[in-house]
Amino acid sequence: MGEDSDLSYAGQFQTVLNVPKAALLNAYSRVIASLYSEEAIQYRLLHGIPGENAEMAVGLIGMVPAVASGVVFSRDPAACDSKVVLIQAVHGLGVALVDGSTSPEAIHVSLASEPALVTRSPGSQAIRVVADPGAGIREEPLPSEDSKKPCICDEEAIQLARWARLLEEHFGSPRTWSGP
Repeated sequence: MGEDSDLSYAGQFQTVLNVPKAALLNAYSRVIASLYSEEAIQYRLLHGIPGENAEMAVGLIGMVPAVASGVVFSRDPAACDSKVVLIQAVHGLGVALVDGSTSPEAIHVSLASEPALVTRSPGSQAIRVVADPGAGIREEPLPSEDSKKPCICDEEAIQLARWARLLEEHFGSPRTWSGP
């Protein structure tokens, strides 16, 4: 049983962002090595996955400047029966969201009515993570005027919610995905 089955390896493996061409092989090696990190081994032991069945896919994608990033749950994990899509979003790259160092904006989208209903709970974000022009990433203060703005507009939230439902329908169960 691999990723996107009943198991989720989210956060188990190394992620390396904004890697220049000359450093790709080194970054790839670091990602592959994370298949044998303490956390990954513990997760496999907990779920009865033999070491010889350990699998990993490594994706290489170009970086784009991220205005906002987030995680989309096709159903709010706190209220799975509600059929409400939950989007957690931050300004900049999603590193501060997935590592738990910032409080994201929570966007709930109900597609049960037309027009869709979007409700928001503001986050508390003081810094944003951005791609460094040379390589790697860095934190910078989030200007106070940006911290008061929604990470994404209602139309974007509704489109993400519709895509989340299409993926849930296709796979036959609730889905979670993140980006950039």
